Amino acid sequence: MGSGSPLAARLSPTAYSSIVIGLILIGIALVVWIIYKAIQLQHQNPKYIEAQKNRPTNSKDIKLLSRLVNLNPREVELLWKICREQKAPNVLHHYTEDQWLDTYFKGEYQKLAAESKPNYDLIYELFRLRFHIDRINSYSINMKHTTKIPVGTIMTYPAPSGFRYQLTLIKNDSHGLLIQCPKGLFENEGDTPEKLSKIALLFRLNNKIQYSTISRVIQYIPNSEGSKDMLITHTDAVSPQLRRQSRRFEVTKAVKFSAVTANKGIDGKPVFTVKENVYEGAMADLSEGGCNLLLKLPIRAGQYINLKFEANNKPIDTIGLIVMTKLNPELQLYAVHICFKKITLIEKVEILADIYKYNL
Repeated sequence: MGSGSPLAARLSPTAYSSIVIGLILIGIALVVWIIYKAIQLQHQNPKYIEAQKNRPTNSKDIKLLSRLVNLNPREVELLWKICREQKAPNVLHHYTEDQWLDTYFKGEYQKLAAESKPNYDLIYELFRLRFHIDRINSYSINMKHTTKIPVGTIMTYPAPSGFRYQLTLIKNDSHGLLIQCPKGLFENEGDTPEKLSKIALLFRLNNKIQYSTISRVIQYIPNSEGSKDMLITHTDAVSPQLRRQSRRFEVTKAVKFSAVTANKGIDGKPVFTVKENVYEGAMADLSEGGCNLLLKLPIRAGQYINLKFEANNKPIDTIGLIVMTKLNPELQLYAVHICFKKITLIEKVEILADIYKYNL
């Protein structure tokens, strides 16, 4: 029967090997940690970050972005084509910048539009991709409390009369939101919110996504313009309104319009007949899906209307359905909201080129 000291047992080959392996693993882990920290420090270096921003976009960047913003295969192919052919700097660092997007999307549009036989399906896909990125960027804006609303934001108040008043945020501090109100709000007593009553407001950020919020009126403060400013409470009741399927732009365009009759055709689809009388009005905003007119005539909702105007220096002749009409008591004009029902793909493209200012 053998014997030995405890020290000898601890220094047996098996125990010794275990200690060595453990030290090797610790050493490897330490080396990996040092390398990781070195890479992390390098990625935080301003020169490295700037170099990454300015290097040309590669296919890996496109694949990463496609997962971030949920692009479909056609959109991935088109975006890679734009970046590759124009040698666009790293899209991962710039896709949230309107100016960057417009530079390269405009370049692609002008190239496609200049072809002898433009591929309007592809050009339309280009604008839909632009809108897709717009929407994703809008979602990423962290707007969960009214303290984040920037001064100068235009806010819409849908009054009980149905009129939508345009208000301006002039101060945002710990006391609440101070809002400049038009005189017309106080001239129509039924529309003026009472002190301590709740008020619903709509507003946009960067002219993209629309938000709604419900707050409470604290008080009215006389201002130097002979009207009153409204002070309302802060709230976290802020919700995005994501109904629009196309981006709407403010415009100033002359428009001619006529009444339209609609009868059901043999195939069940409406057959439109444009009446002879032609009237003139002004267009206040426009998208590929519809527009808003300012008219002297009170045209009721539910009627079809023929519109003639110019977009991208091309004539547009479309038929739309009036979905809402509201009187603006300050302008003494009717705001007529129209959804396009009969419009060609080419006309949509010309409208998009016009409102995005991608004109040749």
